Amino acid sequence: MKSCRHQLRVREQSCFPNDGRPNRRGAATLDHVLLLGVIFPLVAIVVPQGMRLVRGVYEMILVLISWPFM
Repeated sequence: MKSCRHQLRVREQSCFPNDGRPNRRGAATLDHVLLLGVIFPLVAIVVPQGMRLVRGVYEMILVLISWPFM
């Protein structure tokens, strides 16, 4: 019986060659691809639209404030 437990313990340890740490080889490259290919184009689209939205809200607030004085 002792030898069976020892074999199981050795088998469990062989599944994790990096002391239990996950294998993250290439994760930094994927992060850079995600940043360059997805996030930057989204920012390039959203920032001008956001400025346009803020300008429209500003004009609406001005109209709401100034209409009683017209």
